Amino acid sequence: MSLWVCLLCLFISVVGLVVRFHSLTGRLLLEVRRMQATAPESFYASLRADLSLDFVTMMKFTRALSSLDEYAE
Repeated sequence: MSLWVCLLCLFISVVGLVVRFHSLTGRLLLEVRRMQATAPESFYASLRADLSLDFVTMMKFTRALSSLDEYAE
C-alpha cells in the first residue's frame, strides 16, 4: 500500500498541491477513490470548488488516483 501512496504523493508534489493535500492519508485517499467511483459528480465538484483545481490538473489527479487500484490489492 505504501508504494501507491508514495506515487500519488509524488504527483501531488509535481503539480504543486502539497498544501492542499498535506492531510490526506492512505485511508483518506482510498475514500477519495471510492467517492470518485460512487459519486463522480460530487467528486469533480469538490476538486473544482474545494481544491480549486483546473481541468487539466483534475484530469492528472484522477488518472493518478485511478492507477491506485493496481496497488491497493
